Amino acid sequence: ALVRERASAEILQVINEAGWSLPGYAQGTLLGFTHGTGPSSLGAEIIAMNDVVISRGGLPSMVEFELMSGGRPVTRYRADGIIFATPSGSTAYSLAAGGPILDPSLRAIVLTPISAHALAHRPLVVGPRAPLEARVASAPGPVQVDVDGHTVAELREGDTVVIGASETPYPLLTLDDFDPWQRLRDRLGWSGEMAAD
Repeated sequence: ALVRERASAEILQVINEAGWSLPGYAQGTLLGFTHGTGPSSLGAEIIAMNDVVISRGGLPSMVEFELMSGGRPVTRYRADGIIFATPSGSTAYSLAAGGPILDPSLRAIVLTPISAHALAHRPLVVGPRAPLEARVASAPGPVQVDVDGHTVAELREGDTVVIGASETPYPLLTLDDFDPWQRLRDRLGWSGEMAAD
């Protein structure tokens, strides 16, 4: 749930009475997605809570992407797509594609290639300062863009999108006795007992 800074005292009271906490240090990262350059430019920013996925969709072959960070070249991917995920979204599609799990309070972005052609193309974790630019270098047809599971745009060869951490994080609401690692152990079936000292 998103709680804006302008939340009323009544809402905060309900949160406290329900046993939830709003720790000042626990802030989630939102992604800002801008389809800014190219023949099919939208020029508008879209906010994502979990992930932005650029994929070949129904195309029969892989797509080539050029990745830049802060204006500097990073690499060129030949893959079925790329996932840009927030820490909160790192346990969803990105995890299924082989990406890492991040602590939800981190200010970071996970970049996970989908079925990359080269084994050297591994997931990356980058900080929020430098925006990421992904350019469709080669594609046999339109490339699909999904934001939090909703298709929002189609890219053409030569299009560039800009993805970065939003300047405004969102507060994370947690139960006082909530243990995120226990939840992961339960859901992912991690074995072994954690003995208390």
